[in-house]
Amino acid sequence: MKTVANQKLILSALLVILTWGSFSAILENDFVMYDDPDYITNNAMVRSGLNTESITWALTTNHTGNWIPVTWLSLMLDVQLFGLDPGLHHLSGLLIHCVNALLLFWLLSKTTGRMWAAFIAAALFALHPLRVESVAWASERKDVLSAFFGLLAIASYVFYVEKKKAAAYLLAAVFLFLGLMSKAMLVTWPFVFLLLDFWPLGRLHTGARFIKTARDLVIEKIPFFAAVLLFSVLAFNASKSSGAVHRVDYFPLVFRFENAVISYAAYIKMTLLPRGLALLYPLEMRTFTPGAVLACCVLLVGLTILFLRLRRGRPYLVTGWLWYIGTLVPVIGLVQVGRQAMADRYTYLPSIGLSIIAAFLLCDLALRGRVYRLIVSIGMMVIVCLLMVLTMVQCSYWKNSLTLFRHSLAATGDNYTMNMNYGYALANAREYDDAMEQFRRAHELIPILAEPLEKMGLVCADTGRWQQAVDYFQQALDKRNPDRVLILRKLGFCYIKLDQPAKALEYLQQACRLTQFKDKETLLTLLRILEGEPSLQSLLSKGFLDEVNRRAAELRK
Repeated sequence: MKTVANQKLILSALLVILTWGSFSAILENDFVMYDDPDYITNNAMVRSGLNTESITWALTTNHTGNWIPVTWLSLMLDVQLFGLDPGLHHLSGLLIHCVNALLLFWLLSKTTGRMWAAFIAAALFALHPLRVESVAWASERKDVLSAFFGLLAIASYVFYVEKKKAAAYLLAAVFLFLGLMSKAMLVTWPFVFLLLDFWPLGRLHTGARFIKTARDLVIEKIPFFAAVLLFSVLAFNASKSSGAVHRVDYFPLVFRFENAVISYAAYIKMTLLPRGLALLYPLEMRTFTPGAVLACCVLLVGLTILFLRLRRGRPYLVTGWLWYIGTLVPVIGLVQVGRQAMADRYTYLPSIGLSIIAAFLLCDLALRGRVYRLIVSIGMMVIVCLLMVLTMVQCSYWKNSLTLFRHSLAATGDNYTMNMNYGYALANAREYDDAMEQFRRAHELIPILAEPLEKMGLVCADTGRWQQAVDYFQQALDKRNPDRVLILRKLGFCYIKLDQPAKALEYLQQACRLTQFKDKETLLTLLRILEGEPSLQSLLSKGFLDEVNRRAAELRK
């Protein structure tokens, strides 16, 4: 027993060393200009650290289309401790990922009694380059946090099964709640508990007792189902209120089903051959042939039937496969949130199922004899080394916004969102010509949207090309979803530079009315014009001028 415990400690240490070595480069990485400003760097509440106001905000806000108070509190705690040092924020994410790997190893080792298979499963999970997005992206703290509490919920549930302690059941519910408040991904967790009842816990009997035991196990989990139902409604409403949930007429149900089927197969391919991993795989540019959809359906159905037929001799196949299929359901796109067809981060929890299948199959193969054991041992060492190298390379792409967006474009080709973000990062680095090229390409991809024209106008304004800026801003006003206040304010500014104050006044007046005089920058620009040329006041109505003066007095206070 002592020897086994020592081996488990050695393997635990090795798992942490391998994981840390694979991801440690992220400690030198910067924040990125995609979500990180919303979540951290430009978020006033998060930047203020932990205080009464920020905690209240975290518990009540649907900011970014999510209700994730535990994630917000975690990010606030990092700011409280480390300020805005990106390396230390990444350190927190990496530490949680290491703990998740250990939890998975200990859980599988305890419940199956197969320490080496558990270690291989945990290593395949922890070291895979598909994990990089969840670990290296500060905004994706919600991934590693929800997994952390989800695994603790499983540990508590296992203890409840062994000891029948009500406290353990309650603790499982508490951890499930905390996980859901980190990310709604755990809505599938009651089903995961049922899968674990089948294997490795062996609570789901077959034969004549199947119906009764299945019914009893489902009834046992009614509180868990009730909790996830409530959180599913909250998560959907939060996403819908932010405009992130797309209507059926925008992405039809048939298209969503095709994307889901293709994505299930694509995630398996990416697990086996992790090449071309990117920050965003654009949904609007996906096309599917009937043959590809049919082939993926045959693959998924065929593997499901095969694993069900092998359930007696290799029950881990059923649990691992249904874990993968089931935990992907919230993010497979049937309810489409965002513009991505799929995402590396979505595999963080589902990949555990595939890791279980691979690890236990390999260990079963090794049991056939010394030669097989040697082949499996050498094979695993090669796989681990390859995964570590690929993960280190993938981490390097997250060095900063420029390297990340450049790589994502190289991996996916035409990609409106990445063209826009890469252009913005280039403009921020004062590489204006390259930025303009990215914005032009984005405009060519989706010409009905105003944003690329807005950004080209801003670049021209930043470089003193005032008339070109005016032309781009005017075009943007005629497109879909223009930021009218920004454009009107910038038009006013450009016309000041073009020595046309009356024209500037016209646009600034529109901006003031749109914002009900609440936009400080617009109001200050307008006041500067009026102070420079008092005669222009005659162009304004008395009521408008009175409101401007009243707001100006408030600003001066």
